[in-house]
Amino acid sequence: MEITFVQAPRQNAFFGEIVEAIRDELRRAGVDSSVSHSGFPPPRRGMVYALVPPHEWFALHARRHPPTTGQLQRTVGICAEQPGTSFFEDDVTLAASIGAVMDINAAGVRELGRRGVRATHFPLGWTPSWSHWSPDASEGDGHEPARDVDVLHLGIHSDRRAAILAESARHLARWRCHLNLGDDHGPNFRPQANYVTGAAKWELLRRSRTLLNIHVGDRPYFEWTRVVQAICNGCVVVSEHSSHFEPLVAGHHFVSARPEALALLAQPILEVESRRASMARDAWHLLKEQLPLRDSVARLIEAAHDLDRHPVFTGVTVSIPLQSPAAPLDSEDDDRDEFERATSYPHLPGDHETSVVRHALKATQLEVIGLRRELARSRLEALDGETATSIRVAHESPAYRAARPRVSVLVSLFNYDRHVRAALDSCAASSLTDIELVVVDDGSSDRSRQVVREWSEAKPAVPLLLLAHPCNRGLSAARNSALDFARAELAFILDADNCLYPAGLERLVAALDQDPEVAFAYGMLEVLNAGRSVGLRSFYPWRPARLRTGNYIDAMALWRTRSLRELGGYTDDLRLYGWEDYDLWCRAAEREVEGVLVPEIVARYRSTGHSMLAVTNISWKAAVSLLVDRHPKLMANVQPPP
Repeated sequence: MEITFVQAPRQNAFFGEIVEAIRDELRRAGVDSSVSHSGFPPPRRGMVYALVPPHEWFALHARRHPPTTGQLQRTVGICAEQPGTSFFEDDVTLAASIGAVMDINAAGVRELGRRGVRATHFPLGWTPSWSHWSPDASEGDGHEPARDVDVLHLGIHSDRRAAILAESARHLARWRCHLNLGDDHGPNFRPQANYVTGAAKWELLRRSRTLLNIHVGDRPYFEWTRVVQAICNGCVVVSEHSSHFEPLVAGHHFVSARPEALALLAQPILEVESRRASMARDAWHLLKEQLPLRDSVARLIEAAHDLDRHPVFTGVTVSIPLQSPAAPLDSEDDDRDEFERATSYPHLPGDHETSVVRHALKATQLEVIGLRRELARSRLEALDGETATSIRVAHESPAYRAARPRVSVLVSLFNYDRHVRAALDSCAASSLTDIELVVVDDGSSDRSRQVVREWSEAKPAVPLLLLAHPCNRGLSAARNSALDFARAELAFILDADNCLYPAGLERLVAALDQDPEVAFAYGMLEVLNAGRSVGLRSFYPWRPARLRTGNYIDAMALWRTRSLRELGGYTDDLRLYGWEDYDLWCRAAEREVEGVLVPEIVARYRSTGHSMLAVTNISWKAAVSLLVDRHPKLMANVQPPP
């Protein structure tokens, strides 16, 4: 007997991990297996096929190598998708043509049965190829790595996951986290900075104390693949409430909670290592003794023998319509990702007539901004006799002159008297103490400058320099002025309405210290709207090609001061009003400057109507065209919107 696993070249890597674990158990059972990436081999007696899962191969590869009815009748389909998704619906459709159907989750088996599909449960469980930890080993003894990651998250990005992580940020901030959010635009078929596979995954799980398991959608589907891999490596699972997790016992083998309580309930486990280690041991032994993968593989072997009893025939090729989108036919021949292949900038909704109106509105608003600034400059020169580009030192704290900071926190300030105190407080509370604050008040008309002075006078031990533009010159000018006065080797960009978490700067500094070739480091940001956590920003790793389809990194980043100055700081081109950050990231990519994401939530970002993007996004076509022109290497072959 031989079982041939038919896989697509660009199939999700975690399905490949399932296949390799099954093949290892087949080898132990004395059953031959193979993998085909070029479609179904000709049928013969003694060989059956397996699809893990059926829908993905059909979506990625069936148009190139369509199977025959005879081949499908000799196929076992192992389903691994959530009921209620288009992928599960595709598996239901395909089940009518496949010889035998299995599902890794009892919920899937139940739903398949309700839909008239006879399916066998194929639970994932303990297997040697996934277990790279022993409960009898001592961590840090040279054989087992110390668990230096307190909270790990593995999973593709979804708005729901991002919102739950953001809501948990205040509890996660005290722990060392590694939050991976994989790309959700298509199959993750190879390792990325935000998607680990193979040996790198096993090492990360062995280094992690807990795994935060958040459902991608609203259904309480238990993510068996992720959970089993964590337990096999001694990592305790903290999961939101799920169904069909037996024989595991919630509260004994893993922690179960509502989404809003996940991080809070993880704390007792993290605070008492003996309790965490005991739960890890109990879960590991339960899987090995009561849920070994070899039992499921035995069912697969039995199903394969049943299918092999049927006559061998070729039949005709079949084409089965699916709900999930099919991949482009050339996908396997082009090793570039979708961002590298992008040739057109994504269009925002709106018809041509509306776009013309929006463009005119933006042009008018920018003209008004320019006129106001010019009027302020003229009045300044006429009344005070100084130029608009002059900078005043408005205040210097007693600790400023003697300080030898490692990090200069550059704070741009314009009419944020209600928020700037919280921003400064967050810097003072940083676990990294050798910092200075360089605040530039960009011609505020409220009490912003007075609030900073009062704050500094109340905290004289904090090195702070308050600079003032005599009239408003714009965000870029404020940031560049602060950069001119930065004395430290590292500079962090902080807008006056945002806040740092205590360990944020320390984590970013560590990332730059670890790799001297990296010019900047940034972390994930909790997004606040009306005082409520609503999601994350800056959660994808540095990948210059991604900038071809839009900006994905906020300004809050830690730079090597020299590198930021060499790039010229922030553009003052009014046509890029509100897109200054995007232009800087494009300039860094154009010059092949390297950056790194710290996969932790390091700060809070306030999303309000005050944002400059509210003006910029009125008309975006001119800005995109300008970026394409300014960064020809990065934006090669990208067509600006008409």
